[in-house]
Amino acid sequence: MSKFITRLTYWFFAFISVWIFIGKVYVLSLKQMIIYIPTLAAVLFAGLLALKKLKPYLKNIAKKLSPWQMALAVFVLAFAARLVTVCTLQCDFSVHEDLSAPHRFLTQLLEKGMIYKDTDYALMYGRYVSLTLFCYPWAILFGSSYVSLGCYYALLYSLSYVAWFYIIKRYTGKSAAFYGVLFFSLLTPEVWLSNFQNHEAVLYFGITAFTWVLFDGLPRFNNKTVKLTLLLLGGVALGIGTSCNPMGYVAVIAFVLFAVAKLFKNKLNKASVLKCAVVFLLLLSTIFSTMALVSQLGNTTMLCTSYTSDRRGDKVTYGWSWYVGASYDSCGVWNLLDYENYFPTAEKVPDDKLYDHQLSLIKERFAWYKENPLRYAKHLFNKVSNAYGFYKDGITRTNNYGDINVSQKFIHLASMAFYCVGFLMQILLLLTFKRGEQDTVKPQLFLKLFISGVFLLLLFIEITPKYVNYLWALMFWITLLDYKSIFQNSLLKKLHLTNN
Repeated sequence: MSKFITRLTYWFFAFISVWIFIGKVYVLSLKQMIIYIPTLAAVLFAGLLALKKLKPYLKNIAKKLSPWQMALAVFVLAFAARLVTVCTLQCDFSVHEDLSAPHRFLTQLLEKGMIYKDTDYALMYGRYVSLTLFCYPWAILFGSSYVSLGCYYALLYSLSYVAWFYIIKRYTGKSAAFYGVLFFSLLTPEVWLSNFQNHEAVLYFGITAFTWVLFDGLPRFNNKTVKLTLLLLGGVALGIGTSCNPMGYVAVIAFVLFAVAKLFKNKLNKASVLKCAVVFLLLLSTIFSTMALVSQLGNTTMLCTSYTSDRRGDKVTYGWSWYVGASYDSCGVWNLLDYENYFPTAEKVPDDKLYDHQLSLIKERFAWYKENPLRYAKHLFNKVSNAYGFYKDGITRTNNYGDINVSQKFIHLASMAFYCVGFLMQILLLLTFKRGEQDTVKPQLFLKLFISGVFLLLLFIEITPKYVNYLWALMFWITLLDYKSIFQNSLLKKLHLTNN
């Protein structure tokens, strides 16, 4: 069972990594390919060569710093970069309904203790209510302005880098963890993510806390009571993240599969199986109880309990995700035409005919693919290319909706630079694959299981680049955890880019 889970995950993750890599190449024009690919290859070559030369000096510098000093440096530099960015840009997202939701909801909560102006929207999108509750303690102390919330996210992102530093340090050493995490934390696209407060980020924070508990927190203690308490606190963090973004369910499944692989890797006996079953039950109960509590708290923040919006009905039909996800023209991205077709006004389609209308649209769309299945294969490739092909969503969304008046020339040049960074990160990830690692049960397995699950799920439902923003961080942490494989790569050794 352990080998089945680890090998399947290893090869599937390798498959999707190659798919994303090809997707990144696919989004380039022929002219861009001629310019960027040789340039990127040269940059990678020069970077690895420079790293080989600088490695002894970097190690000497790292030896002089203790782990807590490194962690402090990561936090201070990451937080300072984000704080300056947030306070300088002072984004105002009032023109965008989703990005402005936390600010609107918090303003109403602080004013009257409930959401009283946007009840239809709040009831329809419970994840934004959960996000609001997540931000509420901060808003009580520091206000609900966009800058204040940006500072809150800047703090949480910076703390997440500290957590990943300690996780990676435990498995690779403090030198690689320090330089790798510091490098990633200062990348411009990552810094700009603090400017807008989306619910996907809360899931990332929850997964970060849960992963730290599993792979760095628990090994620090021998007391079983402390271990169990810490694990349940990790469950609370993951429960909060899942209440803000349903992809957290994938993280729960990934943990179960990881734990099963770990269990079968060791010798089985009745005591170990019973112990794991009890811990599973307690942890899963904590996660789902936390989600239920957040949902209950969300319900008490709204005055109205029924819809009055054009969408009608008491819930959004789940088929909406399938319908949008199968949109060939927009590659699974939500668009206004899909919305108007799927949720027509009552004058066009009466309430009692709405379900049949929606079902007919779904059948009609999938019949088109059934007529020629190759269309769907191309559609899936286009979805991956458009969602994962770029590494610039943070700055483009901030520029488009934040009213910051940055020149379009700068945005274009920055976007190309961000694309190059994402491309190089993907190449480094591909270089970490090593056949001998396919049976190991390490933290990478949990992260790979989660990313694979999200990737697979988003193939069939609605997707936008912002849905995968946090996956870039997780993929880079996998690269750092596996970085030794890069230096053992036979091709790089032949090119004398790594130490023999």
